[in-house]
Amino acid sequence: MCASDSPPQSITPSVTHKIPDAHRCPEGLMPLEFAARVYNRVVILVVLYALSIGPMYWQWVDSMHVQGHPAVARFYYPLLLVCEIVPVFGKVVNWYLSFWV
Repeated sequence: MCASDSPPQSITPSVTHKIPDAHRCPEGLMPLEFAARVYNRVVILVVLYALSIGPMYWQWVDSMHVQGHPAVARFYYPLLLVCEIVPVFGKVVNWYLSFWV
């Protein structure tokens, strides 16, 4: 048997490897893409949270020192803690608040 009459087979497999649906994240994304989207959304929410103290500054002052609504004080308490723990961040927040005062 010298030669075969059948056409030569390719060396690379013709089947593409797809990730099974059980290993996909919501919206059909790959796990890394999904993690990146979650990370981006969390960062955006944290930045918006920190920036929201500007327009709410006087409400926060009333809730901390006068008889304002205590929910406002509780909402911004984590931001106050971070400002006390990280002095550079506290200076940045104070600089930002200077535009609102």
